[in-house]
Amino acid sequence: MARSTAKAKAKAATTAGTGFAGFRPAAFAFFRGLRDNNDPNWFKPRKAVYETEVLAPFRALIAAVTAALAEAGIPLAGDPARSIFRIYRDVRFSPDKRLYKTHAGAVLTRSGEKRDPGLLYLHL
Repeated sequence: MARSTAKAKAKAATTAGTGFAGFRPAAFAFFRGLRDNNDPNWFKPRKAVYETEVLAPFRALIAAVTAALAEAGIPLAGDPARSIFRIYRDVRFSPDKRLYKTHAGAVLTRSGEKRDPGLLYLHL
């Protein structure tokens, strides 16, 4: 059931006019800036940039890839709302104390859930 739900969400996102049009230069500029200024004082005022330039297009990409894979009969799906990994790092047990990831990642699996074995990983 989770697989059909993920496919339905992806199809709805694609048919709602949110098709993937690529990542704009602002997305890459955001990650370059985050690499150089990895702290909350820099990130918080630019969180809206992350959401509009990285997160929204990445969700559209997941929806488009899920729809294309379904058309091709390839049993991989992603949920645009849940397949993307969070930008916040868990630094509790890491010697690297940077708070934010300087990339975006997502997975497509057979059921559309992150926990399934066998997956396609997307990395920006």
